[in-house]
Amino acid sequence: MKNRIYLHMALLLTVIATAACGGGGGGTSAEQPTKAIVKLSVTGAASQLGGVDVTLSLPAGVTVKSTTAQPETDNGVVVASGQAAANSLVASTYTAGWPGIVHIVLVNGNTNGFGTGEFATITCDLASGNEPSASDFTVQSSSVNDINGSSISGAAVTVGVTLE
Repeated sequence: MKNRIYLHMALLLTVIATAACGGGGGGTSAEQPTKAIVKLSVTGAASQLGGVDVTLSLPAGVTVKSTTAQPETDNGVVVASGQAAANSLVASTYTAGWPGIVHIVLVNGNTNGFGTGEFATITCDLASGNEPSASDFTVQSSSVNDINGSSISGAAVTVGVTLE
């Protein structure tokens, strides 16, 4: 009987000793981002905006979905946002390669146009191990127009990126 109690105690101590073993190396591991949310903004425009035409180079390992009607981007990949969220139409295309190219034309139908600031959001897919920053995205060309369709000199398109 005494031997049986010792055996149960030994088994209980073994279970307690190994229960805390997680097999890991301690610490927590950060989850790998799979998406880059790119926000495009206009700065330096003194008048209300009517539209923006921009060509953006994507860094290596960054793509956008363009599967339904290539070269057009899939629905929801490029959307009007921020200042241009209301009454805007967006057309966008994607050319795969290195660099990948996204071309966006946004036209606002509001008679008062929209103000400077954020105007479009692009949802990009990231290759495994890729964590680009805003400086990795390059505005190749841009044209910012007022509500009459005239080019606004001094206006620039800037890029912001959030990884998810």
